[in-house]
Amino acid sequence: MPKNFDACSLLGQLYVSQKRLEEAAARGDRLAVWESGAVGPQTMAALIVEAQGEQRNARQRCERIVEAGLRAAVTSNNFAWRYASRGEQLDRALHLAQTAKVERPDVPAVNGTLACVNIEK
Repeated sequence: MPKNFDACSLLGQLYVSQKRLEEAAARGDRLAVWESGAVGPQTMAALIVEAQGEQRNARQRCERIVEAGLRAAVTSNNFAWRYASRGEQLDRALHLAQTAKVERPDVPAVNGTLACVNIEK
């Protein structure tokens, strides 16, 4: 398994574009094991599982990433947005958005998510 996450991420994107979602998720899971503590592969696998329609599995994966205390700005931001856009778990969405903001204060998508959550609350 290569240690270059960018290359593995591109491979995952190729699998997704070819509708080979199970292989893409498996690649993300293997990379997460290989690079223990790396949030990118875990996030990729969670997003792919979500694309497969497995919302509960995706949410559980993302919660594990966030709860593990990994630097998970992308995961936190994505799930804050999902919660806010559905009007669900707005306190959790706010916490996730604030976590993302601390880690990535200058990213416009993070600022947009935080604003969206505050509007919904």
